[in-house]
Amino acid sequence: MNSLSIAYEDEYMIICHKPAGMAVQTRSLTATDLESEVCNYLYKKGKGKNPYVGIINRLDQPVEGLVLFAKDSDTAGRLSKIMQSEESSKYYMAVVEGKPGEAETLINYLVKDGKSGSARVCLESDLGAKKAVLEYEKLEEICLEKRTLSLLKIHLITGRFHQIRIQLSNAGYPIVGDKKYNAKSLFGGELYKYPALVSCELDFFHPYSGENLDICIRPWNKIFDNFHISFDEC
Repeated sequence: MNSLSIAYEDEYMIICHKPAGMAVQTRSLTATDLESEVCNYLYKKGKGKNPYVGIINRLDQPVEGLVLFAKDSDTAGRLSKIMQSEESSKYYMAVVEGKPGEAETLINYLVKDGKSGSARVCLESDLGAKKAVLEYEKLEEICLEKRTLSLLKIHLITGRFHQIRIQLSNAGYPIVGDKKYNAKSLFGGELYKYPALVSCELDFFHPYSGENLDICIRPWNKIFDNFHISFDEC
């Protein structure tokens, strides 16, 4: 997926489907990032040499999914407040190893390790500890390569560093293809190059019209094709 994939656009904002492996933003002069792709797209549309691009939400580089950008500073401020409030919801799809329960709320305290670029579960009293909360429901369970895999739909309540990846791993259901938090996985090869984790849905109110926007995408990661659920509906 080399060209910019747009899930929604109007005069105020643009929502893109970011491929796994692409950074949302980078200082590298050789690597392409999503922010630069959006800038180039808006420039070609006649929005000026240096069009305003405000990043509202970010995804880890290996994670696929929806990224929201504002086209001006006023919209950026409004969207940031909306996306940090209970008026918005972020949903992910993940393929995990094992047999999690039908539905569960995970609550942990996490701390970021700057040296290793990872997060770990810690005590509430630990220095730098932040509360992390997510809810999930199991949509389907299959057997693939003699291993049990489960498809989860995740409602992200808080937005901590690597939160979904570390919380599911800590619960005993690591994400397939996640080399950082599932290093002992028996799955390998091109199909499992990136974590089977996709930011698949953003649900929020438009900052000006008040219209409810519920933007959904179908995952590009081929591992999701093994499941029978329809991804064309939210």
